[in-house]
Amino acid sequence: MTMLLVLLSLHLSADTLPNPLSPLLAKLEGASMMSGRFVRTDRWALTLEEETTRGVFSLCEPDLFLLDYSQPEGRRTGYDGSRLYTVEPESEQVVVFSSGGPGSFLHRMRSYADSGRVTAVETRGDSMEVTLEGDLGKSLRRIEVGFFLGDSLPYLFASTDANGNTTTYRLEGVHTSSHPDPESLEMVVPEGFEVVVSEG
Repeated sequence: MTMLLVLLSLHLSADTLPNPLSPLLAKLEGASMMSGRFVRTDRWALTLEEETTRGVFSLCEPDLFLLDYSQPEGRRTGYDGSRLYTVEPESEQVVVFSSGGPGSFLHRMRSYADSGRVTAVETRGDSMEVTLEGDLGKSLRRIEVGFFLGDSLPYLFASTDANGNTTTYRLEGVHTSSHPDPESLEMVVPEGFEVVVSEG
């Protein structure tokens, strides 16, 4: 899920301004499925370590998602409508989070549809980036969303948690479809893998 728009005063009331995320939200609402490539970068504030992973993603109404990694190969993280899960090839485990709910881009964007937490909006040519700050749920304190003005498709989603750790998704080749394929996002347990239920 960092979006730059036109500069808006931080002191203006959100009730008197249009939501700068409206074009993106409308695009998400109008698409049954969205897919593309991603590069994810995680940075940890305490150790200053950084990790980069990549792969392809799929988002499907209402809140289904799948991240299918090519680096590291074999890792898959998703929500299939009933289970939030991660396939970990190194440990040959499929971890199912019993208390987890959808944390997809679609789910998060909807939760900010009426948000008054926009602190910065800026445009750069054909792109827009919007910054939201405050208590954004899941211990998140800052979110940046970027999308193209021409087609309203996202290219950036970055989050910062209460400890200063950041996760940034750079999206490429994003496209939408009016024909959803939820079965492609279902949890698949590879042969020989153990299913582990996590309470976390």
